[in-house]
Parts: sequence; C-alpha cells; structure tokens
Amino acid sequence: IVSPGGIEAWLVREATVPLVAIDFAFTHGSAQVPADKAGLASLMTNLLDEGAGDLDSRAFHEKVENYAISIGFSASRDQISGSLRTLAEHQDVAFDLLKLALTKPRFDIDVVERVRNQTMSNLRRGTMNPNEIANRRWWEAAFPGHPYAIPTSGTLEAWLTPEQPAPEAWRTRMEALRNRACASYRHLVYEQPDFWDYFHSATPEAELAALNIGSRPARRAAATGVTGLRAIPWQFAWTQTRLMLGAWLGLEDALAEAFEGGHREELRLMYREWPHFRSAMDLTEMVLAKADGHIAAEYDRRLVPPALQPLGAELRERLDRAIALVLEVTGSATLLESNPVLRRSIDVRNPYVDPINLVQIELLCRVRAGGDERVQSALLATINGVAAGMRNTG
Repeated sequence: IVSPGGIEAWLVREATVPLVAIDFAFTHGSAQVPADKAGLASLMTNLLDEGAGDLDSRAFHEKVENYAISIGFSASRDQISGSLRTLAEHQDVAFDLLKLALTKPRFDIDVVERVRNQTMSNLRRGTMNPNEIANRRWWEAAFPGHPYAIPTSGTLEAWLTPEQPAPEAWRTRMEALRNRACASYRHLVYEQPDFWDYFHSATPEAELAALNIGSRPARRAAATGVTGLRAIPWQFAWTQTRLMLGAWLGLEDALAEAFEGGHREELRLMYREWPHFRSAMDLTEMVLAKADGHIAAEYDRRLVPPALQPLGAELRERLDRAIALVLEVTGSATLLESNPVLRRSIDVRNPYVDPINLVQIELLCRVRAGGDERVQSALLATINGVAAGMRNTG
C-alpha cells in the first residue's frame, strides 16, 4: 500500500484476531545527533508518549490504559521507530492518540526533567554493569571516531549541564543524613544480637548459597555472620522477600532526625533544586515502591521462630516510616506519583509476583524439612521468577 503522501506500508490481514498492530520507522537516528547532544534522539522518543495536545502526561497514560492501548517509541543509531497495539474496536482512539504523539508532543518542562533524571540514573548504573561496559567498548573499538561509537542513550558528559554548586549548607545536610543513616544501619545489622539469626531464617540466603546460582561463592572463605556475606547475595535475599532492606535501612532515622531538627523545608528545597539529592531520593523511592511489607510478613509468619518475629515487625515498621518520610520530602501523595509509567509497570507485575512469593515460602518450608531435588528445582524456579518480576535484584 502506498499512501497519497508516498508512504509505503505492508498490510497483513487476519480476520480471526481482533487486534490492530502497526510498526513504523523513520530514517535517521542517534547517529545524526551531534556528539555534544548525544542522547537527544532517545530523549525525544521517550517523551513522545508523555503527553500530547491537550493531554498532559497523566491524562495521556490514563487514556492509553483505559482503552488497553500500547504505544511506544525508540531510537536506534539509524532510525526512529514506533509501534501501536490495540483492540480493533478501539482503533480510532488509538490512532488519534498516535497522531497526537507524533504531531503535537507537549515536552512539558517537568516531564523533560523527570525523564532526563531517569536517563542519567540509568547511565550511572550502566557504568557499573559489565554487560553495558563491554557493549560500549565493542562499539568504540569497531567504530572509532564514528557516531556509531556513541551509545543511543548518550553519555553522562553530554547529559550533564553546568550548574551552580550546591550551597555548602546542603552539602552539610547531606553529610549529616549519610552519617545518621549509616549509624542506624550498622547498629541494627551489626550490633543487634538476633539480626543474623533473623536474616538466616526470614530469607532464602542459605538456600541461595546451596543452589550455586552465582558466579562466585555467596560467602567469603573463613568468615562468619553478616561480615562474611558478599554484597550480591545480601541484596538478592532481601529482594526475594520483598523487604528490599539493604536499599533503604537507616534512611528512616536520618530523615526523621532532620525533620525533628526543623529541616523539613530545606530537604524539600534540596529535592526540587539539587539534582544530586533528587536522584538519590528518586532511586530510593523506586525501591520502596517495589517493597511489600505484607509479603515480607508472610515469610516471617511461616519461616521465623516466634522469638525473632518482633525484629521482623520492627523492620516493617521502619519500612512504613521510610515511605512516609520520603513522600514528605518529595511532596507526593503516593510513591512514583511523578512517574506513572513505572508505577503502572509495578502495579501490573505485582499480581503475578505475589503468588510466586507465596509458593516460594511453602517450598522453603519443605526444603528446610528435608525436601528432595524436585523441591530444590521448584525453589530455584521461584527465585528466578521473583527476580524477573522485581527487575533489579539488589
């Protein structure tokens, strides 16, 4: 099919499937973007479905969700791509939204800043990801000095814009938060005499070591307790129980102390105007949104001796405080209020991950009672399922 404007398309009809799907692409991609603006094509595609016409980001996503429509855009080195999936009965609404996104994107300042911060956070994490490092090095070696050597998402150097140094008072406040959070974390993890026994009971840490699913042993040789455990199994175990403890513990005491000292408004101002602090809080907010105290409580109920269960209750109370205090700083009513796409993604995944957690609890009970290889194999499947559902495992 060739449109009056000269656009060529391939049309495939299947009357038995009540769906309409379209994939399209425009020539020219990130390779055509100047090096000092690397990532601009990716930023543009990430913003196309973040509000268009009279619909702001929230309204656009709500309409897409209400009609069960999927619209997406991406940038590669040589093209800008897009896709649409919709039920046939909603195709008029879907194509109207697609037209709006392509012809009247809003690029609202607050949304641009949010997506920019998310991209920078992803780039920072990528500097510590072996796969991403290797991929970047390969492109650099294969295409030295060529635009292909530049990642489609850009580089931190290109994304970082000169900004005024943070006031010294803010740096002092950040240091105070760090010191208080660190002290609280160490007190509970290293000085609470029952903590190791609780951790060993409430999480699949011991089973993770026995399953040999990591590239290195879970524990350092000749070391005992928490100090002998490597960082990855430590975080992985808490992610499996959905408490996500290692990512936020101590923050609740640090923020509470700052609030009690009269620094509430200062922290809110820091969040609005200091990208470093905002990025740290946004990453913490993302992890808190994935945590689930109710699931963690079920691990305690089935796996933890009664004498140790009060410690688990204290940790869940700390989780609730951390959530409430982070919301105080961000000024939001709910976690990820400013990131509806991620919020929706988590809400969609959780109903599938929750039953896997419950099955894992039952399997842990059976393994600890002497379960055979079939039980071990089933347990490994649940571990992989929870990890896939949570996306980031530590």
